[in-house]
Amino acid sequence: MKATNKQCGKFLRLLGRCQLEEKASTIKTVINLTGRALDEPTISVLSKGLNFAPIPRMLLKHDIISNVEQAIHVLQPRAAEEVRRETSSVLEKARMPENNVTTEERKALLNLCDDKDIVVLAADKGNVTVLLKSVAED
Repeated sequence: MKATNKQCGKFLRLLGRCQLEEKASTIKTVINLTGRALDEPTISVLSKGLNFAPIPRMLLKHDIISNVEQAIHVLQPRAAEEVRRETSSVLEKARMPENNVTTEERKALLNLCDDKDIVVLAADKGNVTVLLKSVAED
């Protein structure tokens, strides 16, 4: 029984150390030079990198159909109709993938996009995202 308690203690210390290292690695990937405090969802979404793309909330079927129609206008009528049928079939079966951002992270992204006082850039080296104050040009 004594060995089990010792092993549990080691496990809990290791778990705490891993959580601290994970938080430290997130902090190292986002450098805030704006002077503003960033909340956790903002840091989380920025730590995913600038190539990260959130999944849209809904499938834009009308846009897909419009683009297909533009592409098939050069085809023979029979071939164009076959493409329309296939497109319709695929769109009926299509399901949205699971969300890759939380609601708070999506709001943080929208706030970053709306804020014209902040510029988000990639650092020259490493996988680091930098937030800078925007400077108005005269």
